[in-house]
Amino acid sequence: MDWLPYLLFGLLLLILLAQLRVVVKSRRLTGQSAPPIDDLLPEATAPRLLYFYSPHCGPCRTMTPVVEKLAARHTGVFKVDVGRYPEAARRFGILATPTVVQVSDGRITRVALGPQSPKRLEALVQ
Repeated sequence: MDWLPYLLFGLLLLILLAQLRVVVKSRRLTGQSAPPIDDLLPEATAPRLLYFYSPHCGPCRTMTPVVEKLAARHTGVFKVDVGRYPEAARRFGILATPTVVQVSDGRITRVALGPQSPKRLEALVQ
């Protein structure tokens, strides 16, 4: 039983490293040109905000109605179900849901991981 604390510490370290990898990879996307997705999502001709989600994700279920209201008020806001469009998620390097990607002038300007407040989402559309 002397090894149990070391095992728990190792597992915790692995979890933290996996989360760090997702954050670092998403930050590297900022400033890169946005990959084309009009062949996958024809309605997303000029996206300004892409919301990558999964219907089975708990935080996504609370955030989806907010994004739908935002999409009704603003053009360029699109929901992308990673289960239905895995190629779009792969092109953008999405590793976790929910993820919001802001696109401006064909470049990725911001990547927000995790649930976002309605106020923050509104600021990303402006």
